[in-house]
Amino acid sequence: MKQFSIMIRSFADVQEFVELSSSQPFDITAGENQEISCKSLMAVLGLNFRHPLQVTADCDDAQFSDFCDAAARFMTI
Repeated sequence: MKQFSIMIRSFADVQEFVELSSSQPFDITAGENQEISCKSLMAVLGLNFRHPLQVTADCDDAQFSDFCDAAARFMTI
């Protein structure tokens, strides 16, 4: 499993990140106390967006690299 942090700033960001996550063939989760699927719009909307979210992807290195490239605009430094 590989991890990175993202920052969501708007409802449009939520929609775009869920669409991106849903297009991946592997599991992607986020959350602090409870891991939720990033492929579920309703689940992601329930997260706290005031702080960066830790995202976990269950994939190989090549898939992770591609996913990070696609999600770069959400990633925190």
